[in-house]
Amino acid sequence: MSSTNMKRINFIFVLCLVVSSQGGHADSLKELSQLSLEQFSELDVVVTSVSRKPQKLLDTAAAVFVISNEDIKRSGVTSIPEALRMAPGIEVAQIDSQKWAISSRGFNGRFANKLLVLMDGRTVYTPLFSGVYWDTQDTVLEDIDRIEVIRGPATAIWGGNAMNGVINIITKKASETQGGLLTTGIGTELKALASGRYGGKLNDDMYYRLYAKHADRDQLLDLSGNGTFGGRDLSQAGFRLDWSNASRDNITLQGDIYTGSSNKEFSKLSLMAPFSVNTLASDELEGYNLLARWQHDFNSDNSLEIQAYYDHVIRKDGITIEFDNDIFDLDIKHQFNWNKQHSIIWGTGYRLNRDEIHADSFGLRISPRERTSPLYTAFFQDDIALFDGQLHLIMGSKFEHNDFTGFEYQPNARFRWTPIANHMFWGAVSRGLRITDRGTESVRVDTTVISGTPPRVVSVIGSKQRKPEEVIAYELGYRAKINNNYFFDLALFYNKYKDLTMFERGTAFLETTPAPAHLVIPLSIKREMDAESYGIELTNEWNIHPKLTLKGTYSYFDLHMHAAQGITSSSPEAQEGRSPHHQLSLRSLYSFSEDIQLDTWIRYVDELPDLNVNDYVSMNIQLSWTPINNLKLSVIGQNLIENSRQEFSGEILTIPNTQIQRGIFAKLQWQF
Repeated sequence: MSSTNMKRINFIFVLCLVVSSQGGHADSLKELSQLSLEQFSELDVVVTSVSRKPQKLLDTAAAVFVISNEDIKRSGVTSIPEALRMAPGIEVAQIDSQKWAISSRGFNGRFANKLLVLMDGRTVYTPLFSGVYWDTQDTVLEDIDRIEVIRGPATAIWGGNAMNGVINIITKKASETQGGLLTTGIGTELKALASGRYGGKLNDDMYYRLYAKHADRDQLLDLSGNGTFGGRDLSQAGFRLDWSNASRDNITLQGDIYTGSSNKEFSKLSLMAPFSVNTLASDELEGYNLLARWQHDFNSDNSLEIQAYYDHVIRKDGITIEFDNDIFDLDIKHQFNWNKQHSIIWGTGYRLNRDEIHADSFGLRISPRERTSPLYTAFFQDDIALFDGQLHLIMGSKFEHNDFTGFEYQPNARFRWTPIANHMFWGAVSRGLRITDRGTESVRVDTTVISGTPPRVVSVIGSKQRKPEEVIAYELGYRAKINNNYFFDLALFYNKYKDLTMFERGTAFLETTPAPAHLVIPLSIKREMDAESYGIELTNEWNIHPKLTLKGTYSYFDLHMHAAQGITSSSPEAQEGRSPHHQLSLRSLYSFSEDIQLDTWIRYVDELPDLNVNDYVSMNIQLSWTPINNLKLSVIGQNLIENSRQEFSGEILTIPNTQIQRGIFAKLQWQF
């Protein structure tokens, strides 16, 4: 951390405190201050992602952070990836106007594949690389109830690819979004935003919500300060229908459809001089999904849930690849209590994935073009209460059979101990896996052409992997709510990885197609890398006064990687410098009056030496004014400290490296 940035952090921190102390009473905090102690206890945050059942945050034996709807509104973010910057231990870096690198506890990149993401119970990922296309993950932000962020393996419940964590984006029930909401905005980076939502009810038991949204984002700058051929626009619409009755049945039906495009510049390789030409292209993005869920409560301690969804995605990435993917998923879970000590949850599931990929040009090839892959799953978990509920032992495992590595199991054992009210210690030992994907097994990416006679082509070549990536994770944590004004959360972890993916340089061979003849230098994808990582994650929330709240997070992370003995690897330590050692976030929430709110957000992100990305300090400020009931105007200043900065680089098929610019965004909301 440079001395200049340290001075900036100290100055801005003091500035936040001084300015905040001049504010008035925020509406939500004013109401909070008037609650009795009994009422306050009912406000404990509830999470569902850790054990797939509702639990108070103070009763959850995992490193979990909740981004609430209020957090999203008061932070001034304009996208889901931006909101994830609030969570400790989550690495969020913007690559360009449409691409993001997001991961949990290391291994970051656009194609990060060790983090499971869900939206309302629907798994959001591409089987092409087991990661997420973040440019199409969007909704009306005001309709998000919360985002639950789990760091560390959650594979015992969610299965493969939840190896390092889970992000669960949960929208509000239709009954909680009644009436209309219109939002419009313009800015320098987010050039245009328009969304509309309307909710109503068909009868006393049935509520619905309809929405539509369009966003148009500007291009970014290259490292020389010139504009790039970037930008993205996305339009989408959707609905949600919720029905419940007195017989303890709840049914949800929801769906989304989207279409859009994003511009990009990439390096098109050739076997003839000049061997590489920068090419402009536009990606076409299309998709839709439909989800149905039925829940029946036999009694307060016994419930059954059945969920099914269909997800269809089409991506035409310029002239390099066309990707058509269909996923059908069926999931059943049953929760019940057995005597007073055992809270049991179990379930089973089936997923069918079918894809068709056209990528046969020089530079990128995938074979076979079509593949259908079934996935069978089951899980079981028992929460055992001991010593009148002060100590809980949680044990369970996920069992899967996939089309790549066969049968897999992913157990964990956890404990939580509550010696006194509102103070909880927890620990866990978990085994997590990352299953092979289509890209790892069947892709060939030509990364570089080197002049010569014959020319030489450096190629990343996939291969069948009969073993998954594995982690054994050890975690300890402490969580407390003190005097109803201060919340503290600490998590420590040590992860031991084996069989991680790496590139091994193989023997060069001659290839005659396409012409002219050329020498291929293969970098084969192997599972021969081991690693250890460790770190600390800290969360603080301090209600200093009804008019002032401070929220801060800090995380430290370190990673060490090693190639197996006898393996000729291409930079086995390359991943070590792609994650920041230190990340710091401080948010100040206050009001000048009941109608005017001023919110400040400061972040520090350490350097990424492997990518030649410097550390930086970022500051966002949002001023919100409600001149009349149901009408709100917000002005957001983004990245105010520097004119521009680079956050990430070095992704395959992504050029040029870009800089995020200082920006301003004005938003108007009308609720009716």
